[in-house]
Amino acid sequence: MVDNLRTAVLAHVRGEPPQFNPRYLDFARHYGFEIVACNVAKGNEKGRVERGVGYVKGTFLNGLELPGFAALNPALWVWLETVANVRLHRETQRRPVDLWAEERAYLQPVNPRLFDVGRVLAVRANRQFRVTFEANRYSVPARFVGAPVTLKAYPPHLCVYHEQELIARHVRCYERQRDTEDPDHAKALVAQRRHAQDAQLLRRFLALSPLAAKYLTGLLERRGNALSHVRKILALADALTVEAQQPRVHHPSDPGAWPPTPAAESASVAASPGCPGSGTTAAGLVALWGRHRGG
Repeated sequence: MVDNLRTAVLAHVRGEPPQFNPRYLDFARHYGFEIVACNVAKGNEKGRVERGVGYVKGTFLNGLELPGFAALNPALWVWLETVANVRLHRETQRRPVDLWAEERAYLQPVNPRLFDVGRVLAVRANRQFRVTFEANRYSVPARFVGAPVTLKAYPPHLCVYHEQELIARHVRCYERQRDTEDPDHAKALVAQRRHAQDAQLLRRFLALSPLAAKYLTGLLERRGNALSHVRKILALADALTVEAQQPRVHHPSDPGAWPPTPAAESASVAASPGCPGSGTTAAGLVALWGRHRGG
């Protein structure tokens, strides 16, 4: 017996049969029981049910502190076996555990297949590859940005599906404005960005000189981490560019800068006749770095 809460009853006009919630009807059919709704404004018709609720609140839930929702059922079983089912019932004057042993043979077996109580929602992943549920955000794999997905919410957890494929599973958060992320969901995006950054570095390096491509080939053949050397060369190129823009302090006996900076000395070496590609700063830089490597 239920009153007219929307979980069970969607509408109940006085004098007409109630319109039951379809999900609750499915639940009742799955476990084989009949729904009986109280008349409108007649909650007293299920007084015995209300007394049972009060008993559970007063002897089980009162003062109970649990670390999470998953601990509720184990705690309830302990309470049933040590308190509720072994007490002397006030009306029957017998223990419920003894009556259960007698009546069990007359009851229908419970459906062994659990009813799927998940709440189903159609949502869309945002630009941060998140879906929102009850003011909290949960991650999905980055490749599903902007994609329509199906979210199924259960009391302990959430599942996210894309075209029948499970793509994410998270512990359900009952707080507000929280962000829950699976680190694996961002890995593909991080790798993609790192690849793009590496490609940009290589493009800058190859633009230094016609000799850069040949030099890079040598790096790839002889070095395990060619990109590390490419970064160092580009850093030196940037330093040379900055120093070339700095005002020079002239000495009366020297028409050039005084005292010469390390980068200026490097540029001088790079422009020497014995250096391949001399005559241009970029080409000389590549050759200079080859000398530093012992090439």
